[in-house]
Amino acid sequence: NFIYKTILYMTKLIFHILNITFTIFYLYPGSILGFLIYKDLGKQPQITLDFVVSSNHVYAFAILSFLGFFNYYKSYKYLIICYFFSISIFFELFHLIIPNRSFQFLDLFGNIFGVLLSLLIFILYNFWRKMSTFDEREKSFEKKFAHDEELQFKVSARRNKYLGQWVSQILGYNPDQEKEYILSVIKADFAEAGDEDVFRKLKTDLKDYSKSDEEIRNKMNELNEKAKSEFK
Repeated sequence: NFIYKTILYMTKLIFHILNITFTIFYLYPGSILGFLIYKDLGKQPQITLDFVVSSNHVYAFAILSFLGFFNYYKSYKYLIICYFFSISIFFELFHLIIPNRSFQFLDLFGNIFGVLLSLLIFILYNFWRKMSTFDEREKSFEKKFAHDEELQFKVSARRNKYLGQWVSQILGYNPDQEKEYILSVIKADFAEAGDEDVFRKLKTDLKDYSKSDEEIRNKMNELNEKAKSEFK
């Protein structure tokens, strides 16, 4: 729908803007953030506290890669994963040759950890979404199955009523006898699954009236279709 397409477009736009900005900030010969904050290209600001690895790099790569996974994981799964792990390594290695930048193992591991963290979160998110979809489908199937079973029960009951009326006419029953016979046909249908229990009853009751098996089955099919049409 329109809202979903708009959100997808905006997240793609944000990802590409961040990706370009990220590349410029990372490969520029000097710290752009340091210049903006301290007026010093050689000073790297510490925005967040470090924990074993550089937290700045963890958060930066986690946000960038999550946006990338969100937009391109489904279409370019392996390509997007390779891309983020590649830039997480090579961007830091470029600092060995870029002026006013320094290579740091903590920064390198922070980059890689950020991508790993983002990938893990995204995989868990996809798993949760699939399980939610599976549960919704399961509930939908259960509702449809219950509806189909209820409909089939109603169709069978209506067909049995018509069969009872048909046989009652052949046997010459009066209205009270007809009602009683219809109930006996409906009751016979509970003997076992399928229609064979009803067929056997009709065949037994009509044994003295020259009704063949084929004729009885055809009438059962005919009245079943009639009953179905009344529930459409």
